[in-house]
Amino acid sequence: MLGAGLLALAGSASATAVADAPNAPSVPTVPTTPAAVDLLSSASVRVPFPKPVTLRIGRMSGPADLDASLDEPVLLFSDFFSDRVSIEWVEIPAADAADTLKRERPDFVLAYPSFMADAAAAGITLHQVAARKTAYAESAGHSVGTALVVLDARRNLRTLKDLKGKRLAADLPESITELALLDRVRESGEDPWHYFGDIIHLSAAYPNAVAAVLGGGVDAAALPTCLLESLERSGLVAPGLLRVVDGVLDGHLACRRTSALFPDVSLYAFDWTPEPVVRDTTLALLSPPAPSAGLHAVTPGSPSYGWVAFSPGEDLTRLYRSLAAGPYKYLREYSPSALYERYGTYVNAALLLLLWLVVNEVRLRRLVSVRTQSLRKALADRARLEVEARRARARLSGLEKRSIVNQMSGMIAHEIRSPVGSIRNFAAVLKLLLARDGNTNADIRTALDGIDGEALRIAGIVDRVRRYAKAQHGAQVPCDLVEIAQRALRALDLSKTDHVPVVLDLPERAPVKGDPLELELLILNLIKNAAEASAESPDAKVALSLAEISPEDDPAGCARIRLTVEDNGPELSDAGFERLTAGFDSVKPEGLGLGLGIVRGIADSHGATIKFRRRPGGGVVVDVVFEMLVENEESDDADEPHESSVPSPDAPNSAAADAVSPPGAEPSRRA
Repeated sequence: MLGAGLLALAGSASATAVADAPNAPSVPTVPTTPAAVDLLSSASVRVPFPKPVTLRIGRMSGPADLDASLDEPVLLFSDFFSDRVSIEWVEIPAADAADTLKRERPDFVLAYPSFMADAAAAGITLHQVAARKTAYAESAGHSVGTALVVLDARRNLRTLKDLKGKRLAADLPESITELALLDRVRESGEDPWHYFGDIIHLSAAYPNAVAAVLGGGVDAAALPTCLLESLERSGLVAPGLLRVVDGVLDGHLACRRTSALFPDVSLYAFDWTPEPVVRDTTLALLSPPAPSAGLHAVTPGSPSYGWVAFSPGEDLTRLYRSLAAGPYKYLREYSPSALYERYGTYVNAALLLLLWLVVNEVRLRRLVSVRTQSLRKALADRARLEVEARRARARLSGLEKRSIVNQMSGMIAHEIRSPVGSIRNFAAVLKLLLARDGNTNADIRTALDGIDGEALRIAGIVDRVRRYAKAQHGAQVPCDLVEIAQRALRALDLSKTDHVPVVLDLPERAPVKGDPLELELLILNLIKNAAEASAESPDAKVALSLAEISPEDDPAGCARIRLTVEDNGPELSDAGFERLTAGFDSVKPEGLGLGLGIVRGIADSHGATIKFRRRPGGGVVVDVVFEMLVENEESDDADEPHESSVPSPDAPNSAAADAVSPPGAEPSRRA
């Protein structure tokens, strides 16, 4: 709290109480004027505060406005008043001073003169009642400053320049003691905020800052003026142990100092303060027993402070403005360098973003030109792909139709052979019975011969149908299942606008021997069936993969390629799964089972095995295993010309015509 005492008044009207000291510098005393005599006479006649009263005094707190010396008048402030006066101290935070003053409405406030500008900006008018002045100063306007002290043993630290980049101890951030020293650095042409290597704030100059420099924790300490002399006179610090750097001793202050001198704190009244309270407070502060006036040396037991009627604040305002501190801190915070220091990361990010936008704009303009050309090419490619899609659909449709005809022809031929054989057997039995019974009826024998002949003709037709079905298989050549799978996917994409996504897991190559068109149809049918089966699932997808089976993993010791198509459709019942694996029945209500029949037929014609298995969680996995084509077989087959026997979809099918010729007609012959 504001502690070392308000015991002296020096200045105008002999109102400063100080003690005489030997060898003090000679300064002029204030003459006794009639005005001064009148003031003292009126003071001697009127007794301040004749009735009990409570004074509410605000004390500014916060490192931006006060230093440790501001706490010193509080403890002894009541010594200037009689017992009839009670003092209630109101803490006024510097960060919210204006609002707190309006809310608390104290009678007075103890603050530095620079606060008048802040209060005026907030609509509060301050009236100076009295200014505090140290007894060791000539005037209240030049009363406080900074003594920069170092250990006298450190002879390398003689001037302020020697302390550049060193560690400094101070009381509070941006206190008058610290700012006065920084202003001295500014006057030397250096950057005050980056001159010292590190400034350590220790709350109080004594004992904290003094102990830090004595213990070697810092290189120097910023002390309030006259504190070092008081400590030496009191025996707390050995004389000569500490030295003031660039110390100045002149007629303004009876102590060595490093910085310029500035006004001390003042007591201010408000517009709402009652006039009698202001008058009695002024009389109480300015009416102690009058000591001798003038400048006094620091001696043990000498009074520290007094009060005078007026103190100018221009020097303190200049200090704050030059350092952009206190009420002018915004000048430092909003300067370009301060803004960059505080928001450098954001500024760099913004510059990088701006640079990226510029580069991106150039890139976009370039891309527009490139994309325009690409769009033209894409449109041409799309037209070409549509033509290819139509051709692919026509080719696959023709192959699918022929496969269906082959499947049905083979099935019908297989089923008819047994009844035809039975008919011929029955006819032969009848002939034997007629011969045994000696029946020579010519009509009956002619009828039996006709039955046997027509049955024989039916058997011939069945044989030709079977030979036709076998003849429709194309020539098998070396091919790559990876390329065939990709063609099947392209055909699927071109044939449908929306479909279930297909996840691929394909190696670089999967060489097999077969008919590329039939293999494409096999893969396409498997993918279509899987997509239709999983279409109702919320996350429907189909997985298509090709994997090599090494000879060691194959029972026959052959290298093979496994084609796997997997869907995540609903789980099949046991009956549905049995229909799927047993034969040609479809598990779909509207299906005929021809798609899987085509798949089985193509797999059989290529010597491949097909296997169905349930997928955990629902769906079906189809595995088709082909024999892998080794390199030497692939090269041998490549040397031999191959010609596909698959007829064009538009070519007339004479064999089919023969297969469906009516009874009695002769089958057509080929040249």
